[in-house]
Amino acid sequence: MEHISDQHFQVSIDELGAELSSIIKDGRERLWQGENGLWNKHAPILFPFAGLCRMRVDGKFYQEKRHGFAREMKFTVIDKKANSITLGLQDTPETLLRYPFHFLFQVEYRIEEGIKMVYTIKNTGNQIMPFSYGGHDSFALTKPVEDHYLLFEKEEEFTALLQEEDGALNGKTMSFGRGTKLDLDNPLLKDDLSLLLKGIQSRYVTLIEKETNQKVCATSFEGINNLVLWHPGKSKMICIEPWLNLTDPVGEELIEFKDKYGVINLMPGEEKVLVRENFYF
Repeated sequence: MEHISDQHFQVSIDELGAELSSIIKDGRERLWQGENGLWNKHAPILFPFAGLCRMRVDGKFYQEKRHGFAREMKFTVIDKKANSITLGLQDTPETLLRYPFHFLFQVEYRIEEGIKMVYTIKNTGNQIMPFSYGGHDSFALTKPVEDHYLLFEKEEEFTALLQEEDGALNGKTMSFGRGTKLDLDNPLLKDDLSLLLKGIQSRYVTLIEKETNQKVCATSFEGINNLVLWHPGKSKMICIEPWLNLTDPVGEELIEFKDKYGVINLMPGEEKVLVRENFYF
């Protein structure tokens, strides 16, 4: 376990998955700590894709679990200062059996106004490298999820994509109207379902308590236009998850990974940088 801090934050990072495991701001824990036992993660990194994704490369299928392999692998500390840390993951013989590309994936956590996250993905091979990414950050609450709403910076069409039991998109949708406020007393945030919003315009959302109208937390996600919301059981937490790709639609097994929605293709030697930041009030 690694630790960084400043006068307001004490942050713990697990080398396994380069996952944030604790964020204490001004004496209060802001990450989910598994209080109801239904989910033992805190903020896993989803790479080389998010959700259910059947990986087909040059006609060959590669066996991969939901949300990819980065969350299950040990990262190496590359650089560390009092208030920042950079960890890295490179391809291995094991990853090449699951994802046939050479890569370097670096994650930097930096304490600024909030927790800034910089993801650098580099193609270190000699062929085009497709990849995607998703965040799965949890936010601990003091009240039930349904006592909150999510405020978007721009007006949105809140049309959620619906899923089959295995997680595949089934082509159906559910509308929750249009506006900047999404009420979290929502049928898709019950029974371990997920609320998937595709193609949103906002790049910043704020979680707000209904009764007091007080801000709880906020997250920014430049360059990412899908948002997934989820929480386990009746937990006092919510995961606000910016994803590049979305879980596969039913019947998309034969589409090449490089051609899927939300997948970025890097040329040899090229790198992509994604920047996000979480704020706590």
